[in-house]
Amino acid sequence: MKEIAAPVRRNGRGAYLVCPPGTSKPVGYSRATSISSLLDDTGFLKDWGQRMTALGLAARPDLFDALKNQDPTDTTAINSICRAALEASGANTRRDLGTLIHTYFERSCIDPTFETPEPYAADIAAIHAAISAAGYRLRPEFSEMVLVLDAHKIAGTADSVLERISDGALFIADLKTGRTLHPLNHSIQLAIYARADAIYRQGPATDGSEDVRLPMPTVSQETAIIIHCQPESAQCDLHELDIAAGLRALDVAISIRNWRKAKLIKKIEGGGTITSPVALSVPSTEDNSSTAAAGQPSVGIIDAGESADREAAGVGPDAPSSPASPFEMLELRTLWILDRIDAIKSAGLVAELGSSWPSGIATPKMLRDGEGLWVSDDIDGIDAALTAIEAVHEIPFGPNDPQVVADLAEMIAEKQVQATPVERLQLPEAVEDDRIADPSEVSKLRIALAAMVRGDDEGEKARAERVMRWVREGSRVRPWSMAPVGEPTPLRHWAICAAAIACTDLIDFDPPEGQSPDEGIRNALSVVIGEDAHVPTFTVGGLLGTLTFDQACRLAELSAVVAP
Repeated sequence: MKEIAAPVRRNGRGAYLVCPPGTSKPVGYSRATSISSLLDDTGFLKDWGQRMTALGLAARPDLFDALKNQDPTDTTAINSICRAALEASGANTRRDLGTLIHTYFERSCIDPTFETPEPYAADIAAIHAAISAAGYRLRPEFSEMVLVLDAHKIAGTADSVLERISDGALFIADLKTGRTLHPLNHSIQLAIYARADAIYRQGPATDGSEDVRLPMPTVSQETAIIIHCQPESAQCDLHELDIAAGLRALDVAISIRNWRKAKLIKKIEGGGTITSPVALSVPSTEDNSSTAAAGQPSVGIIDAGESADREAAGVGPDAPSSPASPFEMLELRTLWILDRIDAIKSAGLVAELGSSWPSGIATPKMLRDGEGLWVSDDIDGIDAALTAIEAVHEIPFGPNDPQVVADLAEMIAEKQVQATPVERLQLPEAVEDDRIADPSEVSKLRIALAAMVRGDDEGEKARAERVMRWVREGSRVRPWSMAPVGEPTPLRHWAICAAAIACTDLIDFDPPEGQSPDEGIRNALSVVIGEDAHVPTFTVGGLLGTLTFDQACRLAELSAVVAP
């Protein structure tokens, strides 16, 4: 009997970690569902999400009051309130039921003796009956298999393969549990599965050294099967899906993805102002002696003297936070990143920046030469790399992301909520003591965190980035980071840092829609400090900053016990 599939390792963005053919280092493969949604008309989904969030706020006056009195620049807290409101509206109930049906269907495919719990037994029975009535049978050895399409670095998990009894032909099949089907999206997704190069099985080793590739079964390249069963309906329909058309649509989706990263604009040399809102002209650094060490990429760090040019352009980090167009916002975020690069260069960390630069993303030098550009996703990746360096080396955190500030300012301007002020909940005060951590223990912790940041394991990097996020959250309300090298670190701070690293085992990097990756950490914190851990306006970093030494030690022990 085939075993239940183990959880798939992913990077911090949810991409599958896969070793491309002929290589031994895992890289991120985009999710098939992300690619298939590139051609979706998502307007209706956004409208639905906004309606459900509004209904959730109406149903939960405490959330509405918290939102009215929330710091508009605290995007983490506001996002948490909105997620709680969405949950309160019941928006996620159907999604959760769909996940449950998928789980029971998988179990029923690989274990004929499995008894589906009520009230879902009728749904699973209807699925199997519909498959049999249509002249197909399940191939359980191909249940829940991860498939990879190497040419485009895409991966996804196919629900099953059906065999047509009349001639033995095999077809990719996928279970859908929503109210409606989305043929274009589904055809692209299943075309990816049908054209996959191999079945990919991740081994126990997190570095990918034990991953294996298995031959892809010969499935139809023209047709796939959609199994449609809504939860608690006791009804199931099968649909033939044209994946030959889906394959052509995949080419369009890939083209769109590539066009979003294309070099379309270049500054005219000799101009005195910034003329390109996308591909910024970045002056080169004359002194190359301090660039990356041998074997490390140079990121073309700019001179600090460019600050005057930025101020003259009027688009520095302190510029108005409501740009007139997406291009202007992209420019603001780019300059925000460049200012942080300046600070890292000033700290003498050019070589480390070079070694930490995200692969596949244009360097500042490439921007200067017109050989690349940054899109929003690229800036997100660079932000994560810079955040890691800033936290490890205690570089002061600068202004917030201009996009976050602009979004929140626009939201508040649109809402213009007029309401009677209510008392805003406050984080508990941190209780410091005079104890100092053992310098050798502090050094061990720094080394452990640096190894997570600089290693080849994408999962470890994602965990380190989460710790850095918590450090930044705490720095704004209840700081708990370790002191700069050479200065004494409070014992309480050291214990919180150790607990934070231990808590990364509780992160869910692929959480259900509407749920935070930090849900497990909040649950553990609630055991240690009580219900404050679930107050949406309190960030995880802020909550960590309130812990005493004993509470931090207890949190670390608890994380070790409950981690999956």
